[in-house]
Amino acid sequence: MEPSSNYRTASQTAAAPAKTKAKILVCQKSDCQKRGGAAICKALENALNSQGLEGQVTVQGTGCLKQCKAGPNIVLMPDKTRYSRIAPTEIPALIEKHFATVKA
Repeated sequence: MEPSSNYRTASQTAAAPAKTKAKILVCQKSDCQKRGGAAICKALENALNSQGLEGQVTVQGTGCLKQCKAGPNIVLMPDKTRYSRIAPTEIPALIEKHFATVKA
């Protein structure tokens, strides 16, 4: 019986995580949006573009991050660093801090 093409070899499976793209999750629920979530998304896109990271880091809306009163909330992946009460002016420094190595 021939092995199915759905099966992967160990080397194929090990290589898959290396392609994990950096991601920023932004809460899209009402409390975070009322506290400036839309401005955070815009600031993230602008900062990623200005630092040349638009192709390496994805901004993705997400559901509630369970910190509603501390919104807007974001999570930087893959290290799962959370930020609450974030202001748009803080975004460029966070991008530089967390994703400077992605650029290289």
